[in-house]
Amino acid sequence: MIRIKIPGTRGKSKGMDAPTIGLLGRLGGLGARPEVTGFVSDGDGALAALSAAAKLLDMQKNGDYLEGDVIISTHICPDAPTRPHEPVPFMDSPVEMAQVNAEEVSDELDAIVSVDTTKGNRIINHRGIAVSNCNRTRCCRVCNRNHTVC
Repeated sequence: MIRIKIPGTRGKSKGMDAPTIGLLGRLGGLGARPEVTGFVSDGDGALAALSAAAKLLDMQKNGDYLEGDVIISTHICPDAPTRPHEPVPFMDSPVEMAQVNAEEVSDELDAIVSVDTTKGNRIINHRGIAVSNCNRTRCCRVCNRNHTVC
């Protein structure tokens, strides 16, 4: 598990009131050796989260600060287990999702952005960037396969 806290100019880490955002990189499996060679798609969320951390830290080095704290969390697994599936094996995880949530989600977060590039997403599955169904009152709104709200 990796957790990076980047303090803001008016963040809670400084005793002030600016909102804290959490950026979660899911799922964390970077590789699936020996079944799959090289970087695998489940690593995209972890890569995006760590890239955002590097960018925010670079911004601070140059004097550019956000008001609120940013907490970036992910887990890294270079040898994720797989399950048989055709045409390619399904990625699995050595860490249960309940454990990941317990580590990454906390009461100090006012908002959460979860970066998950799982190719098996049945709501949105295409190349590029997409924002899935909005969250309201801590509950995901249900969407059908046509991307319309039910």
